[in-house]
Formats: sequence, C-alpha cells, structure tokens
Amino acid sequence: MVMTKHSLSTVKNENERKEYKEIISQLQKKMKMKEMACRLAKVGSWTLDILTNQFEWGEEAARVFEMQAETAYDNQLIMNLFSDSSQKRLTIAINASIKKSEPFSLELEMTTLKGTHKWIRTNGVPLYDQATITHIEGGVQDITELSLVKNRFEKQERIFESFFQVIPDFFFLFDRDSTIRDYRAQSRVNLYATPEMFINKRIDEVLPFETAQLYKESLKKLSENSQMDVFEYDLFIGETKKRFECRLNKLLNNDQYIAIVRDITEPYNASLSLVQSENRYRNLLENSPFPIVITRISDNSLSYCNKRAKEQLGCLGDEAIGISAELFYQSNADRDEWVSKLFTEGSVSDSEIQLKKMNGDPYWALMSASIVDFANQPSILVAINDITNRKEVENKLKTSEEKYRLLTEFNSDVIWVLNLTKDKFTYVSPSVEGLTGYSADEIMSQSIESIMTPESAVILRETIKRHIDYFYKNRSFTPSQMIEVQQYHKYTDKIWIEISMNYRINDLNEFELVGVSRNAEERKKKENEILNRSYHDPLTGLYNRRFYEEEVKRLDSERNLPISLITADVNGLKLTNDAFGH
Repeated sequence: MVMTKHSLSTVKNENERKEYKEIISQLQKKMKMKEMACRLAKVGSWTLDILTNQFEWGEEAARVFEMQAETAYDNQLIMNLFSDSSQKRLTIAINASIKKSEPFSLELEMTTLKGTHKWIRTNGVPLYDQATITHIEGGVQDITELSLVKNRFEKQERIFESFFQVIPDFFFLFDRDSTIRDYRAQSRVNLYATPEMFINKRIDEVLPFETAQLYKESLKKLSENSQMDVFEYDLFIGETKKRFECRLNKLLNNDQYIAIVRDITEPYNASLSLVQSENRYRNLLENSPFPIVITRISDNSLSYCNKRAKEQLGCLGDEAIGISAELFYQSNADRDEWVSKLFTEGSVSDSEIQLKKMNGDPYWALMSASIVDFANQPSILVAINDITNRKEVENKLKTSEEKYRLLTEFNSDVIWVLNLTKDKFTYVSPSVEGLTGYSADEIMSQSIESIMTPESAVILRETIKRHIDYFYKNRSFTPSQMIEVQQYHKYTDKIWIEISMNYRINDLNEFELVGVSRNAEERKKKENEILNRSYHDPLTGLYNRRFYEEEVKRLDSERNLPISLITADVNGLKLTNDAFGH
C-alpha cells in the first residue's frame, strides 16, 4: 500500500497502525543487520549519483578514504585520488556499469585526502529507477594491511586489528554517572540543544526530567548485566513533537557507554528507508569482498551464502543452502569451543579455525561472527577470511626460528646482536655463561663499557664508528672484521676474547652489529709465552741479543741524544764464553 507522511498517532485504521509498526520493526532489523555485516566484513558502502556525478560515503567507507561520511564529493575529486592505472581501470568499470549494466570488482591503489597511501578492494552494482540506471552502489574495503603482510610475514606475525563502527543519526558518549563526554550529529539533525550544551554535562542537566530518567535507568541496567538496552521516548524539538529510539550499550573494556539515537517520527520515511536499506543490504552482502554465510541456530543449517562464500566453499549455486554447518569444520571440538564463545560473548572477532570445503579440501580461516535475526529466525552471521597462505608462512617462520635457536643455544661460540641505534643488546646466546660466567639476561642489561676493560671498549667503539661512517657512504658494502679485546669474567677477573663482526639494517631501519665471540685466553697466553722466549735467554732469563738490537733501534732517535753505551765484563764470563762458546 502507499504510505503517507502521517505520524503513527494519526493513523485511525488498526490495520494501518499494525502495518506501520511492522515497517518500523523491519527497518530496525535490517539496519542492525547491515551494521553488523559492515563491522564483521569490514566493508564500507558508497553511492555514485549518475545525474549529479557525485559520490556519497557510508561511515566505514569514509574511514577508508579519510573523508567526511555521507558527504557528496565530485566525481573528478574522487578519481584524482587514485593512481593513473587504477583511475583508468575504475573509469572503464564505471562506464561499463552505466552503459552495459555490468557489476564490477577491483583492487586499486590510491592516496587518501589526508595523503595516506592505501590499497583498496571495491565493487559496484548499477541501480535502476523505472528501467533507468540512476545510481551505482558498492562496497569498499581497506586491504593495505593484507598487501603489506605478504612481504612482512616472513619475519613477524601479522597483527590483526578489530574495530567497532556504527552509523548513527547521532550518538552520545556517557560516563557511568551520565556525564556526556562526546557526541556526533549529522549536519541535518536538529538537536534538542546546541552541541556546546552537551559536553561535560550530566543528562539531567540538558534533557527533561522524564527523558533523563530513562537514560539513567538504562545506564544502571548496563552496569549490572552489560546487555544492550533499547527504549523510545518523545521529545519536543522547538514546537514539534518527535519520537526517538535510543540504543544504549557499554563499550568493551571501558567504563563508558554509547547511545545511538534515531528519529522514528515519520512512518513514510521509515518505509522508504526500509526499501533502500533492503537493496543496499542485499548488494553489500552479495558483493562483499569477503565470504559471508548465515546459519540458523535451531538446526545449524546454512540459510545464506554470498558469491564469495560459494567460491570459498566450492559449491555451485545454492547447493550449500540447508547443509549443516558442522560439515565445514575439520574438528567438532574446535567448532563447539568457537560456538560456545560466540553464545557467551554475543560476538567473536578474528578467530583462527580449521575449515574444509565441500570436497573435503582443508584450509585455515579467520572468522568473525555475531548473532542476528535473519528471515525471522535467530541466526549466526559469519565473515570468513582464508588465511591458509599466511599459516604456511607462519609455519615456515617457526621452523626457521627453531633451527636458529638450536644453532645458537648449542654452539660454544657466543652469538649476539647489538642495536647501535638504541645502543642496547637485543640478543645474546645462552653460551655466554660458559664464556664469561654471566647469564644472557645479565649481559643484555649492561653496556659495552660495563662488560669490557676501558681499553677494549675504546677499541670496539672506534672500530664501530669507523665502519658505520664507511657504511653510510657505501651502502652496498657490509664491513666485517675480527678484533681481540678483554672482557670481564664473573669469577676470574678478565679474559681475552676474539670477536668477528658484521653490520646490517633491520626492518625498523635501525643499525645493528651482529657478532660472534670466542674464547682466546689460551691462545693469548701461548702468544705471550712465545714472545717472551724470543726476547729472553732461556738459561738465565735475561734479555738476549735480539732484545738488545730492538732496543738500539728504539733508542736511536734524536730526542735521546747524546747517548752512550758502556760494556763491561763484570765477572770474567767473557773469557769463559770466548774459550768454551756461548
């Protein structure tokens, strides 16, 4: 039936009143479904008005592009954000969508309005009005982190970040005592009071007593059970009475509360929004870059799969619909644990779990889910991200790290890494205790000057400085050198060690010195013994002729002149030597 702009109170016919309520109820459900899908799939929505040639953005899409949400932007301004090649591909795709009614899905390179370089995945679908294409609507997702992780994950794990986004008409952020700490309102919203009156004021200072009490009672409920509370109230904006719906919830890991408020005064606008929301919701889910499935809680069967989900599960058409979701898990125990967490917390985000396709092929997935109402049945909305390649990289990294650990722990030589940018040891192998008596932790907490003799510390510092200066002038050259220094021993004063060194730049663009230390005490003792024998007579222990010749060379300098040499036969030994030989 055709709806008119009457308030619910002016509808006299009981059937019309019920129909209005059903429209409002459906709108609320679809809006919640859309918001949950956006959060779980991490996909924003955008719209291109073909007549005005302007883009409009949802909250999540605006976050990706770093621009104002639900603000119209000129087509050329948006296109200029993309690289030349991406701009050409997007232009061709949009033109084909307009002229040939073709949907598209692209991965593009761009720079946001704030200058941030990003990679995005976007898709678009043409929308009709009486057989004429008037808009193109689509989804957009920031895949920059996914692109970077392919290169970075050889050395470190990927850290996935989760976020919570809502798209309200306007919202308020409360402390436990109902003090308003923040607000957000669209420019078209006519607030009860000016924004300046809200901040740092309690709710009962800015709203009528009855309305403020509703908020306070809701805050009290949330402090006790942490379950989202929904309530409605009437409020006069100027001379107009309006009906509002408030959804109040507690922020995770925070003693603050967020209130999402909607104006539900106009049933006609509600019915129109329902139709638009339904179309966008379907387009967003069906063309999402991530696989999305919905399962019924009552029998665990699949009730919906988008295009990407069908590809991921390896099914044709709707053959997966009605199949038990349990068939797609490699381990029932893992599934039971995951579902238990979902029912306990109400939602899960980025959980790693092993799945399998319809043909039995296994794969690793990162799953986020929330409990929703779909087709009038309690259901689970799940976003799936295939991370099989990432897990393979992790396993290779783990194997490599285990080999490195065994090599360093069971080697008698000490391997260490000194971050020269921070002037701090970042790694010392356990074998250092056998070399110096100090544990690896004790060495890592000390500086070069505290573990070496002053002379040796100077030698090492000068060597490092010389090589760093050369390295910065010639990056293609990585100098290495072996030096001998004295290091303090925990129990025997000090020992001689032999150090082999090399230099590198780490992932954080910091300068590092990688060294291997080896005990040189015995070798130094033998060298000193040989040197001592070369300058002393083995029978008497006195200096020999070689020492005498070396001293003559050393003393024969201008600063020592005049100089004299006196020889004397103090005990008649020369006669004996001449007669019997040395």
